[in-house]
Amino acid sequence: MQRLLAWFGGLWLLSGLMGQPAGLKGDGWEVRYRGGRGVELRILGATIGRTSSVQIAAPDWSRGYYSSAANGAKVSQEGDTLILRHPVAPEQGELTETLRLIDSYTLEWSLQLRWDADAPAIVEWCIGVWNAALLVGAALRGDGMLATDRLQPQPITREDDRLFDGRELSFETRLGILTLQAEQNTPFAVLDGRGNPKRGWGAEGPALWLGTLGTTIPRGQVMTLRYQLRIEPKSLPQSGQTLELHVPVESVPDRWLPTPREPVLIPPPKIVWRGEGAPFVLPAAQPVQVHIESEAYRPAADALARELARYG
Repeated sequence: MQRLLAWFGGLWLLSGLMGQPAGLKGDGWEVRYRGGRGVELRILGATIGRTSSVQIAAPDWSRGYYSSAANGAKVSQEGDTLILRHPVAPEQGELTETLRLIDSYTLEWSLQLRWDADAPAIVEWCIGVWNAALLVGAALRGDGMLATDRLQPQPITREDDRLFDGRELSFETRLGILTLQAEQNTPFAVLDGRGNPKRGWGAEGPALWLGTLGTTIPRGQVMTLRYQLRIEPKSLPQSGQTLELHVPVESVPDRWLPTPREPVLIPPPKIVWRGEGAPFVLPAAQPVQVHIESEAYRPAADALARELARYG
């Protein structure tokens, strides 16, 4: 019996662990893989990055060859490294994402792709659809083309909703400083979809799109794209001093007695005569005469008599 209980306990613990999404944790931040939604980024408990994705398609987008949103990756974790192997058809090639924790503030995120199919193709790699509502007011500093130096409540962009094109971009936000740096051979763009309702990735709310837009894949060669994300969360405020309040207490006699009020009459009468003084009270110490205009009211009079006899 003890062995059976131990077996069930181990199975329950294993199922609980398997139910936890794979992820990496830094100092005040974490990333988790959420299946078809990709990688989620949380800072100080707030979800900054809602989703990520990888798309392989024809250069004119007339045909799609692979979408991570429809195909969950095979996940493995080795220490501080998270590996996502995407199920691209073997005859087409291979696609792998690798997230590696360099230190408690730095995440390296790379994509490795080999395309063996005869058809020409491009890859679009989104490393994050970020919640713009949490970023409004952030100071922006970048190495490249930047449409504005501060994220305003209303979008300020260039052509095609572009907020940034370049190699490095820093957000100084209420939650901390977030810096993204792309390797030399990795095109890096940020789109602001708040002014364009046609951007499907903004359907969940105001959003920024960060990553590599459609880039040609060399056939038969290994292509590597890589970003480094540095996250420096702001220090949480220290616990304040205990506040003590001295509330005066006054003794109130008969505090549990109900407030005097008129009785509830069911059904409610059409006409009620009220006199002065205390609310309507029937004297219990002396006989009470109930007069009725006709026999039609006798059931009500009998009911009142029964209640008087019941409660005295």
